[in-house]
Amino acid sequence: MNHGTPNKKSKSGDEGGLTSVQVSHQSVKPETMKLLEQLDCPTVFNAVHQLTPKPDNQVGQWEDSFVLDPNTIYTDATIKVMCSPKECNQGATVVGFAVPSEVTTNDPDSHEDIDWVQYYTKLQASPGPKIAVMKDVDMLYPGRSAVFGDGMSTLHQACGCVGAICDGVIRDLDGIKKVGFPIWGTGEVSGHGRFVVKAFNVPVTAGGLRICPGDLIMADAGGAVKIPLAIADKVAERAMNIRGKEARIFEYFRSADFKASEMGIKQAEINAQYDKEFPESF
Repeated sequence: MNHGTPNKKSKSGDEGGLTSVQVSHQSVKPETMKLLEQLDCPTVFNAVHQLTPKPDNQVGQWEDSFVLDPNTIYTDATIKVMCSPKECNQGATVVGFAVPSEVTTNDPDSHEDIDWVQYYTKLQASPGPKIAVMKDVDMLYPGRSAVFGDGMSTLHQACGCVGAICDGVIRDLDGIKKVGFPIWGTGEVSGHGRFVVKAFNVPVTAGGLRICPGDLIMADAGGAVKIPLAIADKVAERAMNIRGKEARIFEYFRSADFKASEMGIKQAEINAQYDKEFPESF
């Protein structure tokens, strides 16, 4: 088992604050979620990258919420898959809406926002599918004590989570695998310290990726990517387009007709033919 069990009353106990998240969730079609579950993070990253303007140093460029540096839409190498979706017989990918929180694992005077009963109550009430994102903000011994274990995995699964991303270490990995709960973290330890929820459903940075409540997150063996909600449907379609084109291009690379000198021309022809056969809907 791990920590994360009830201890004392919350200092802020209401269970509201979900309205804006629910509105955001409604912008993504159910069929989009199904498509994303069939894809992988590198392909979806390519789709997001293609569909978003790039920083160009012009005045006012950041007023557009879709202006993204490609390095800010995926987690870095500090976030590692610890129990993959495949190990849990869930395919290669999990897709869900982020429920982020900050926790401290040792700080003796850390302010507690809510207790653990309230945490799980709010988590269960959040729209799904959902991915818990837990950030260890301990200042005394950062990364020293676990933020997640098999008991918490069981509880998160019961509350409708399809996985968890931890910017912090975990424990009870064998137990987590028995639960069948996909999880990402920075490493594994045996123990935990004093453990409190410092803030619930707030923006956090995990592995260099800024994650806000309700963000659409996709994670696989290589880490996680963030998909802008307003273009999620387009991203899923574009990712399928990219995958289809790549299959034909790779087939050409493996063929007896392949010539490196003609590669650019041939790729353009393959792409044009694919778009003619499978035009995008937007």
